[in-house]
Amino acid sequence: MTPSGQARARRGARITLASIAAEAGVSLPTVSKVVNGRADVAPQTRARVEQLLLHYNYVRPGRRTARRAGLIDLIFNQLDSPWAIEILRGVEDYFSEQRRGVVVSAVRHGSARPTSWTSALASHDTDGVILVTSELTTEQWTQLHKQSIPLVVIDPANLPAPEVPSVGATNWAGGMAATEHLLDLGHRRIGVISGPEDWLCSRA
Repeated sequence: MTPSGQARARRGARITLASIAAEAGVSLPTVSKVVNGRADVAPQTRARVEQLLLHYNYVRPGRRTARRAGLIDLIFNQLDSPWAIEILRGVEDYFSEQRRGVVVSAVRHGSARPTSWTSALASHDTDGVILVTSELTTEQWTQLHKQSIPLVVIDPANLPAPEVPSVGATNWAGGMAATEHLLDLGHRRIGVISGPEDWLCSRA
């Protein structure tokens, strides 16, 4: 165990996936893959991460009891981007201080039935869901609402219902301000490079 890991153990501090990743010398997505039982991890890396998870008594999502509270589900459309890693780090840091666990999962658009991930939440109690850069269908929102599961979406891939709390970059206002500035300077031919067309935050 590293000196920082020994210090955490002495303090009895709650371990996070970010801490495990740092101590194992791997990325956050790699640790998440091990925790969620993914097969695409090298055996030596898996063994190193598993040893640290066991040492710190990290409770995996699938091993939690049905009645245990204090869990937040953090759902991404993908986990292999710097943006996702920073959100994961921030969410874990905050909820670690609140003594709550974070269940991390990734859902690819079009890879499963619309309600697959919402149905999966029935396998464990959750205090809320944070949905990141993903599409939220009316069916999914209705299912969560019926189960009284709080939801916040971050940079949604589509326009959510008005009653859904959302946090997003002000790309539209920023794009307008930048364009007006260039027009004020006398420029008339202005180009723009944005993200995927199906992402709401790219439609500025």
